[in-house]
Amino acid sequence: MNDSASCILLPLDEISSSNDYFKISRPLTNELIKSVMHGGIIEPILLLEQNKILIPIFGHNRIAAARQAGIEKIPAKVIHQLSVDDFLKIVRIKLYNNTIGTMGKFKSVYVLQDYFNAETKCFTAIAQELSLPVSLIGDGALKTILNFPKKLVAYIDSKMISPKFIIPLLRFDTQLLMIIEAIVSKCQFRVNYFTKIIVMIEDIHRAGKIEKLNNSIETLWKKDHLNDQEIYNCVFAIRHPEYYDYMEKIEK
Repeated sequence: MNDSASCILLPLDEISSSNDYFKISRPLTNELIKSVMHGGIIEPILLLEQNKILIPIFGHNRIAAARQAGIEKIPAKVIHQLSVDDFLKIVRIKLYNNTIGTMGKFKSVYVLQDYFNAETKCFTAIAQELSLPVSLIGDGALKTILNFPKKLVAYIDSKMISPKFIIPLLRFDTQLLMIIEAIVSKCQFRVNYFTKIIVMIEDIHRAGKIEKLNNSIETLWKKDHLNDQEIYNCVFAIRHPEYYDYMEKIEK
């Protein structure tokens, strides 16, 4: 990576930390916040200066952790140009360290297309390196994926949801995506339940029972304490009403 840039101690307020165009890391963790609180920022972050604005390239989570830790200045390196090779080094470092999530992988390919105007051969090769299906790296598909609701994006990234389960989400309209986002936001939602619910909700939609699902979920949300098993059972009961009723009778 660009090692020629000098390391400086930079006030956080001078960084455009809300600019996450180049962010491909998984969501910020409490462990990183605690680490920064106790040891500060050790590795310099990397910033790109454009029109006198300092845009984070590498170190988004460290910047966020420093803010939460009350740190005012952090070590940084400022560059004036970002090459494809330098960006790919960042991607591979994060892949090696397992700090890039599913959405970050899609974002990496998108940046190659959008910012660097990379040739198809280049972004196809990195997509394969990131184990992304070629069918999902078309420009239209990537923009749709990256515009999923924010809490859904965070869940997919934090849980490392397999890209194959992104495919059915691309067929979901805004209403269905909002239902999925609401579900994963309510409690600690297990990955195996998430993947099953995706399939069931798509089937419910095909059967024209989304309004019924909405009504059931709205009733469920009124509970003070909710777990993923209850949400799963709610969706399952609408997708498989006969089997669910049969099991209810047996349990009684």
